[in-house]
Amino acid sequence: DTINRKVVNSPKQGKAFNYLAYVYENKLDKTELAIEYYNKTINLLENNENFENDLAAAYNSLGETLIKLANHTKAEGYLNKALKIREKQQDCDQITKIYNSLGILFLTSSQTPKAKSCYLKAINEGCPSERMNAILCANIGNVFISEEFTEEQLMMKDAVIEFIDREVWPNRERFENGDYALTE
Repeated sequence: DTINRKVVNSPKQGKAFNYLAYVYENKLDKTELAIEYYNKTINLLENNENFENDLAAAYNSLGETLIKLANHTKAEGYLNKALKIREKQQDCDQITKIYNSLGILFLTSSQTPKAKSCYLKAINEGCPSERMNAILCANIGNVFISEEFTEEQLMMKDAVIEFIDREVWPNRERFENGDYALTE
């Protein structure tokens, strides 16, 4: 709250709100406050072209948060807004990540063909790093119908999903920023 009082309503401060949202969501497990601060960020930055990068980050983060809450319609809208900005910026790394997030959204909302399409776009239209390529391949594996797998394959799939949920998602931002210390 002390930090909040020091932040004034200006586009330059939108980035601070975005960081506060991240802290609320990932460090303090206060999702509703995170959503509130992502929205504050968006409200401050939406009509200012000088802060499109920060706006796209806020759209993306809010979209990913809404996926976790199963609010798929709103999540898709925010992710598409982030994608539109990143495509305009020709930021292929972020395009890859957004298509991956859209794939997750569609997979978790039982829209398998759309999920597959997004994962393939992430690979073909983005520029995935080796690590991101591995994540995309694992995610594409989730697209296949479970009945097509043998019992051993299902166990391996479940183990990978458990590992991703336990080890990768909580540390996703660190990995995406090139911090691979956890893998050593």
